[in-house]
Amino acid sequence: MVLVTTAFEETFPKDRNEEILFLGEWCKIYSRKNIYEQYSSTTLPYHWDDRKKLYEETKYIDTIYEQYLEALKESLNKIHGVDFSISYWRIIVGPWLRYFIEMVYDRYLSIEEASQKNIKYTNTVKIKDEEIASNNMTDFIKLYPSDLWNQFIYQNILAYFPIKTKQIEIDLSSLVLKKFMISFKDKIKNIFFYFNKFNTIHFFASYIHSKNRLPLQLSLWQMPTLDTGVYIDFNCTYSTLVRDSLLVPKNESKFDTILTSLIKKQMPKYYLEGYKQFRDEVLRKYPKKAKLIFTANAYSADDAFKFWTAEKKEKGAKYIIGQHGGNYGMNLFASHEIHQIKSSDKFFSWGWNIKNNNQVLPVAAMKLERQISNNPNGDILIPLMCMPRYSCHIMAMPIAGQVLNYFDDQASYLELSSENVKDILKLRVYQQDYGWSFKERFMEKGFGNLIDSDTNLKKSFYSRLTECRLCIATYNATTYLETFSANYPTLLYWNPLHWELREEAKPYFDLLERAEILHYTAESLVKKLEEIYEHPFFWWSQKNVQAAKDEFCSRYARTSENWADEWVKEFNRTLEKDARR
Repeated sequence: MVLVTTAFEETFPKDRNEEILFLGEWCKIYSRKNIYEQYSSTTLPYHWDDRKKLYEETKYIDTIYEQYLEALKESLNKIHGVDFSISYWRIIVGPWLRYFIEMVYDRYLSIEEASQKNIKYTNTVKIKDEEIASNNMTDFIKLYPSDLWNQFIYQNILAYFPIKTKQIEIDLSSLVLKKFMISFKDKIKNIFFYFNKFNTIHFFASYIHSKNRLPLQLSLWQMPTLDTGVYIDFNCTYSTLVRDSLLVPKNESKFDTILTSLIKKQMPKYYLEGYKQFRDEVLRKYPKKAKLIFTANAYSADDAFKFWTAEKKEKGAKYIIGQHGGNYGMNLFASHEIHQIKSSDKFFSWGWNIKNNNQVLPVAAMKLERQISNNPNGDILIPLMCMPRYSCHIMAMPIAGQVLNYFDDQASYLELSSENVKDILKLRVYQQDYGWSFKERFMEKGFGNLIDSDTNLKKSFYSRLTECRLCIATYNATTYLETFSANYPTLLYWNPLHWELREEAKPYFDLLERAEILHYTAESLVKKLEEIYEHPFFWWSQKNVQAAKDEFCSRYARTSENWADEWVKEFNRTLEKDARR
């Protein structure tokens, strides 16, 4: 068999009579099935289809991550001639490092399993280390779903296994990451950024609508400003010499050897070669004074924000991260949630807390302060999710090829639904498809007419909801928290094997299941849908349904008319505690 690791068709064997072992479902782009179906092939079962194994291995990754972060703190301090704490480097390097370890470990396990098969050879591509290194986290997020980046990672892992490789020549110029160009709109925002210098309490990517954020800033005696940062970009030369000086844990396992090698090749350049220049530019452009910094979503991809925040936190500023979406406080495992709590002084949740942890503070969810009316004669809207073909972030949700299981779950209830229901069902397919070709798959199953129109798909989720009578949320994320808090008729449906819950969350989901809001089988969902589709608000208004929804919201989607007083109180309390010290 010839091993194929990615969807690069150039790495498929030239001889159509060769049998292929596809490393995973990510190798097969559905719109190109006329190519891969010419071969006799098998697809390696995905190692994390065993979800218990996945959960256990997240604990191993937790340990590896902390070891590498500690080692990188020492190494980066030495390389850059600084003496910052692990908290500083956790804020700056932590998001990239955790994602990277998760991805490399996933790729390593796949190659390890494939190496047990009778592999004749695998084709590789010549990719220079410097060609595939990102400048910053923004670049990295664009790179990691790509076939090119994953081909590079798999090839580096293959070098440590006894699998014969054949290198082929490919022109990669069209595949190299295009340079980000700042828009005119962003240039205007950069001008207004100047006014942040008058404040000591700062909001960046706060996920608080301006109609709420501006009064909140005034209540805190701050000048109302935009909550966007400044994009800083410059050319940065890749240096093998600098990278070779990185010191990481000296563990003896094969995985540690591979991970160490890849960290040296892949760490974003702004953390190494461009550190001093980038840091100086950030400190020049960002506010000099900061007593308290709040963000909901700049903690990961916005390196300028992270550099500035890490610096100010070292000097005593308080750092608060606010929940920005769903699944928080519910997931059995989610490294991004752990990172946000560990890297901040306070984490504002939408109602949930953690026993014996006063760092997580339940507050009213301002993002959910939105009223949405439904149209009793409208459609039934089904928002769909999609994830990259390659595993990119480990949490309790479908990953890699499990996205196809998610698709099958959707097809299962569509097949069971009556024509009367199908006449008003509208599938809101995810705009970013990642090569899964959901539209094509639905059309081939005879459900093409259920896909919402291009005009409707361009509308905002909220705008489209006002034209519909009911929403069916098919994944455990922000969508249904928004409809619940707006008291919008909603049904939930997903496979619990792919959306594992922590123990303290289960009673709240049991409430929803007993009220027949949440369904775990297609048969159960369709039975309820057929019962209520004509007048969903009548069902939704029933006392037991409202009681279950309200109790769930009090824990995971809490809103309040007095949200502003609540937030001001918590901000001031945080500052007062600091002043007393």
